[in-house]
Amino acid sequence: MKYELPDIFLHFLEKDTQEIFSLQEANANSISRMQMALNMAVLLCKEYCILPVGTYFESESTKKMILSNLDYFQEGLLVFAMREGEVPEFLAKKQEQYKEFFNDVVYSRYFDESEIKSANELIRVQHSSIQRKTKVGEYCLLRWDKSLALFIDDYDGDISGMYSIDTVGAEKNAISVAKALKTKAQSIGGSAFIWKLMREEIVKLPEHDPKLQSVLHRLFQHYYYRAYLDEYEASILYDIFPFDRQEDFLLKKDYLSASNFRWFYEFLKCLQLDSVLLCPAAQLSRIKRLPEFESLLQTYLAICNSDEFLHNTASMRKEVSKQHLATGSSLKELATNIISVVTNKDAPSKKETSEMGKGTTSFNFYGETKIESSVIGSTIEGDMIVNFSQKDIADISNVIDEVIESATEQSVSEKAELLSKMEELRTEISSAKPRKNTIYAIVDWTHKITAISVASYNLYNILAPFVGLPPILTP
Repeated sequence: MKYELPDIFLHFLEKDTQEIFSLQEANANSISRMQMALNMAVLLCKEYCILPVGTYFESESTKKMILSNLDYFQEGLLVFAMREGEVPEFLAKKQEQYKEFFNDVVYSRYFDESEIKSANELIRVQHSSIQRKTKVGEYCLLRWDKSLALFIDDYDGDISGMYSIDTVGAEKNAISVAKALKTKAQSIGGSAFIWKLMREEIVKLPEHDPKLQSVLHRLFQHYYYRAYLDEYEASILYDIFPFDRQEDFLLKKDYLSASNFRWFYEFLKCLQLDSVLLCPAAQLSRIKRLPEFESLLQTYLAICNSDEFLHNTASMRKEVSKQHLATGSSLKELATNIISVVTNKDAPSKKETSEMGKGTTSFNFYGETKIESSVIGSTIEGDMIVNFSQKDIADISNVIDEVIESATEQSVSEKAELLSKMEELRTEISSAKPRKNTIYAIVDWTHKITAISVASYNLYNILAPFVGLPPILTP
């Protein structure tokens, strides 16, 4: 079977999945990591990325992502899946299903007139929806009920494969939980079949087991995703190592899908193109449509389907190197032409391309990514201002405190330098006009201290997108 690049269902923008991945807080760190994943999905999708329209209402993080990536909708690279023909019809159904949650902090948004107007205008103007035929609630409820029945009657099915029981008492408790959930699911009627209802039922039971709850949550999400993946012959984006901890929700289609964050990130890194993941939607949409990028995608697929590719990053580097040697300078030329789009420059001549690596830019398949100022424009021209929101400032200040607290093993001089830099950064981001040059210099300095602690790694990654520096995806 050959690896393919199907359309991609954006599971990480769904509220319950964000809870599993600890992304539910709409802070700068979570948003920046999800933005990289969204950009990767756009680059890897066959035609478009798919998003249930309800995510706009149910996740503040996702709403922010949608509104800051409207170019993807305009280019047809991001679409809402919706069974109903129009937003008012969709909302009428949701308001009936969620009427008991009118005062819920999340589901009350389906009744908020400003949210309704915003969503209606967004979808109408962007022409950004595709028809969905599957009744997702019924689809999930049927499979959920069947899975619980198999577990109760025969200790079989999906749950038994995910949840190991080592005592008679544990088995009895687990079956008791399954029976309670089966009864609850069957009583839902016309209300929404959502994880919130199942979780509320689980936690009030005396047999409550956090491990079983986690298993059931993952299985619940599995059925939800499966409804979309089957209808659209789509894939999720696998192995999003900045946050998904290799959780694939038992979808087991990764052997068919080359929609793999880790593999393609390493491929881009080999070609010194990993910083395209920081591009805004308009720019990245242009890159996606480039013939040169399509050629790179075909090279990536050829590597994924080669007998030599062992499905790890070291193997990817080796295979990219072999492809490069086999095709002469063509990979380098393709990468250079794509970089010219990132920097809004004309594509370089063949002579200029052949001289890449002789100056400030290195083309090293095995080394670290080194994209100097002459390529990506890392140096900041003039006295540009960075626009931080109050939420950004608060988040960054909190991480600065964590960096200072974690610097326990530094020498006196090293700690003094760190304290000085952190206070300079805190002062700058809080000023009326934070200067990009100043922040860039400090953030560039923090690159060397990212190994000190998780906090310093987080600080760098929070600030990097504001000043155009590439992320560090592993601490």
